Amino acid sequence: MSFLDTIQDAANVYRTKYFIVCQKLSFVRMSARNLSIISEDVFFLRTEKRDFEYEFIFKPRGKMIDGKRIHASSYTRTYVD
Repeated sequence: MSFLDTIQDAANVYRTKYFIVCQKLSFVRMSARNLSIISEDVFFLRTEKRDFEYEFIFKPRGKMIDGKRIHASSYTRTYVD
C-alpha cells in the first residue's frame, strides 16, 4: 500500500501526533430519508519522509495544515508502518 497513491484516492487526509490518516468516504442510503457516511481509514505511521511529502502536498492549507477528520457513522481502520 503506497502512501502517495492512498493520498490521491482519499476524500480527506489529516495528520495527528503519530499518524497521517487517509479517509475514503462512502455514502449508504439506509432508508428513503436516512443517509449514512462510512469511512475507510488508513493510518500511516508518521516518518520523516511521509511528513515531508505531506507538507509538500498540503502546504496551501497554511496554518490548518494538519486538517481535521470528517465524522462518519461507522469506520474501518488499517494501520501501516
